[in-house]
Amino acid sequence: MFSQNYFQCSCDEGVLCGWLGNKSHPPLVCRQTLGDLPMGANQQSSELMKVLDAEEGLKLRGFTASCGPTGGVIIDRWNHVRGVWHFHEGNFYWTPAGYNEPIFRTDDIRRARQYSLEVICKA
Repeated sequence: MFSQNYFQCSCDEGVLCGWLGNKSHPPLVCRQTLGDLPMGANQQSSELMKVLDAEEGLKLRGFTASCGPTGGVIIDRWNHVRGVWHFHEGNFYWTPAGYNEPIFRTDDIRRARQYSLEVICKA
């Protein structure tokens, strides 16, 4: 399931703890050992997708959140893409469909959720 450079954690959480470029080294220690470390872009995107996917109101209105081929979170409604959330250098960026650049930025996943509910999904 994971590439050869990923290691599965043996902690109680069972989360993927880290990445090493050299398979001869043991896995990195997990969050349970070191506390919460900053998550990578793919992990942040996955977390945002889970948060948005859990919003029943979005589902009822036809919105879905899915991981895109570049690691972003695609927001669509009835198979029409509304835009993409990307995570880069500690921030979530919202780029509407048809735009070349993001129009909104936040460093907080709760604010990204709020923006999605209040702005993106109300339009």
